[in-house]
Amino acid sequence: MSELLELLKVKESAVEEIKQEEQRNREMILESVPCPNCESAVAVELVQSIGSSAMPVCDTCYERFHVHRGSEGVFTRARGVTPRIDGTEHVDVACPYCETTVSVLIGRNHKDSAMPQCISCGHVFHAHRARDASVFARQRGISPLV
Repeated sequence: MSELLELLKVKESAVEEIKQEEQRNREMILESVPCPNCESAVAVELVQSIGSSAMPVCDTCYERFHVHRGSEGVFTRARGVTPRIDGTEHVDVACPYCETTVSVLIGRNHKDSAMPQCISCGHVFHAHRARDASVFARQRGISPLV
């Protein structure tokens, strides 16, 4: 394409941009990798240089995942996956309705949640485990149980 544009006397900056894109396309190769979510084979265009990466979507489970080229070859990783931590723990949180401290039994993993009831005001609320392992509470929008 760049050679054709040069013959047609197209502006040099446009030809240079096309040449750069052609070079990038020459560096890309098609890799077949297993989806880390469902193990289906997924075709991915990936640059040949170490450190390159892509985020394809699996045609089988429709989940997006990471593909990386390292010094040892190409590997995949499910997006946002961290090792699971067993167990639960009691954590004190402030009721989002009345600020009373409530002890909540909640899982130790990111995105774990619980729905405790405040012993002071009677409201049921959401307690969630954040990515940094802290626990936060938010209103549920349900009136207190009587």
